[in-house]
Amino acid sequence: GKIGATNVLRAAGRKEAALVVFLDVSKGALAVVFAGLIIGRSYLVVGDFGLGALVAQVLAALAAMVGHNWSVFLKFHGGRGVATFMGGLIALCPVAAIFGGEIFIIGAGLTKFA
Repeated sequence: GKIGATNVLRAAGRKEAALVVFLDVSKGALAVVFAGLIIGRSYLVVGDFGLGALVAQVLAALAAMVGHNWSVFLKFHGGRGVATFMGGLIALCPVAAIFGGEIFIIGAGLTKFA
């Protein structure tokens, strides 16, 4: 199976799955935050960074997701990257993350697929 929260929920329970979701979301968000700190983006002032910082942060989020989905430690297998993607999106653009999260929750509820 995959290493994500859905499989952990089935195998271990809700507490463990919640921890996996938290860690996966944090993985994506922290990649973006650390890239911003390295490049010099301030999270206190909107619009004070150039395109290079944004590109670095997007690449950091992408790298976190690729590392989650195709881990070298798991012979290039892993999870689906949904929570890691959402963590990166939360750090990059919280408004888009809210709308994307709502759409995901509605879709998962309608299809019974998470």
